[in-house]
Amino acid sequence: MAKLKVRKNSLPATDGTRRTVPNGRLLFLTTFLFGWAFFLVPVYFQDKWTVPFDILITTLRHQFPGGVGVYTLLLTVGGGVATGIAFLKARRSAEMPQWLKEFRTSTWIAVFRGLGVLLALVYFVGMEPRSWKAVHMGDLIWNVLAVSVALIIPLGAMVVQLFVQYGGMEFMGVLARPLMKPLFRLPGQAALDALASWVGSYSVGLYITRTVFRRGGYSRRDVTIIATCFSTVSIGFVGVVAATLDLLHLFPLIVVIYFVSVVGLTAILVRIPPISRKPHVDVHNQPLPEADEDTSGDKGILTRAWEAGVQQARQAPPLVEGLKRAFGDGLVLAAGILSTIVSVGTLALVIAHFTPVFQWLGKPVAAVLQWLAV
Repeated sequence: MAKLKVRKNSLPATDGTRRTVPNGRLLFLTTFLFGWAFFLVPVYFQDKWTVPFDILITTLRHQFPGGVGVYTLLLTVGGGVATGIAFLKARRSAEMPQWLKEFRTSTWIAVFRGLGVLLALVYFVGMEPRSWKAVHMGDLIWNVLAVSVALIIPLGAMVVQLFVQYGGMEFMGVLARPLMKPLFRLPGQAALDALASWVGSYSVGLYITRTVFRRGGYSRRDVTIIATCFSTVSIGFVGVVAATLDLLHLFPLIVVIYFVSVVGLTAILVRIPPISRKPHVDVHNQPLPEADEDTSGDKGILTRAWEAGVQQARQAPPLVEGLKRAFGDGLVLAAGILSTIVSVGTLALVIAHFTPVFQWLGKPVAAVLQWLAV
C-alpha cells in the first residue's frame, strides 16, 4: 500500500531548539476532538441547528452588546491608524516592526480603510442619515457584520490553532489527499479549510489558509483555489437566505445543490485560466515541492494519518504559547479587515437600496428563474 510522506510544518521552541512532547498522542487527540466539536459538530440551539462556535459568538453579542461594540470600534480604529502609519512608512522606505507590516496595503485599500474608520464612528454613535436608518444599514453593517467578524476571527484563531499546530492538519491531510489531489489539485489538508468555511465561517477558513500558507504548507495557487472556490458562504448563511426567501422547507435540497455546485465548479475552475496559471510557489516565491509518495510501506491510511498527527503534536509549541500567538494574530487580522468590510459593505448597500443597479443586473437572472418556474 502506498505510504505518504507528509511535509513537516512544526515550529521550533522558544529557545530555538526542536522540542518534543512526550505524550503526543494525548495532546493530538484532545486538541483535535475539541476543535472538531467546537467548529463542526451540529447542536440544536434556540430552534435551529448550529455549532458551538456560533453559539459562543451569538451569546457574546447579545449578553455584552456595549462592551463588544466598544471593542469592535477600538479594533477598527486601531487597524485604520496602523494602516496609515504603515502606508507612510512604506512610502519613505522606513523600518517598521513585524506586526505593522501586516497593515501594508495598496493605496485604494488604504483609502477604503480610512473611509471605514469614519463610517464606524458614525455607526457607533448612531449619526447615520435617516434614509440609512430607515433600511437598517447600521444594524446590518455594524451590529451584525462588523461585531461578528471582530469576535469570530480572534476567538476562531485560537480554536483553529488546535487543528493547525497540534496534528489536525496532518491527520486530515493524509486522509483527504486521495480525494483532494486528483479532483482539486490541492493538498489533503485543504479539506479542513473547506469544512471550516462551510460549517463554521468563511473568515475562519481563510484564517486557516493564511496560517498554513505562511508556514509553507500551501502554494500561491493552492491559496487562490481555496479562497475563491471553498471560502464562499457557510451552510448557516445558506439557511438564512433560504428562510428570507421562504424556502426553508427545501433547505436539504438547497444544501445538496450548493455542495454539488461548489465541487463541480471547483473541479473545472482549477483546470482553466486564470487559476491554472497561478504559480506553484510558496510565500517567499520559491518553488514548493509536492508531497512525496512511497510505495514501500504497508500501513493503512488511517494508521498513517494517526502517526502524522501524533508526530506533529510532539513537535508543536506549548499549548498556552500557541493559543496566545494565535489570538494576537487574529486581532491583527481582524483589525486589518474590519474597516474595509464597513466601507465596502456600506457602499454595496447604498447601491442596492438607492440605485437601480442591482435591478438591472438581475434582469437576466430573473428571466432564467421565471423560465425555471422558481
